[in-house]
Amino acid sequence: RTGKLMSHCSAGVGRSGSFDIADKVILEIEDGSISTPEQAFERINHHLELDRESRNPQVCQTIEQYHMIIDAVAYALANQFTSTSV
Repeated sequence: RTGKLMSHCSAGVGRSGSFDIADKVILEIEDGSISTPEQAFERINHHLELDRESRNPQVCQTIEQYHMIIDAVAYALANQFTSTSV
């Protein structure tokens, strides 16, 4: 894909913040920077920490939102070698 992701939220936390974290890690999977679950988990936590320090400590507010990030990244990681570009 080209361009940047844009989401609209008054604070950029909660659901939109969680989506943003998942998107950042999925982009790293797509560009080949991440190839293992361990790397993906480390990058999730890395991006959460960075966003909490630079933007808002509530970027991911609930355990369900954290699980969504993990599920989305796990899905992308599992499908990185099986999907084909059109």
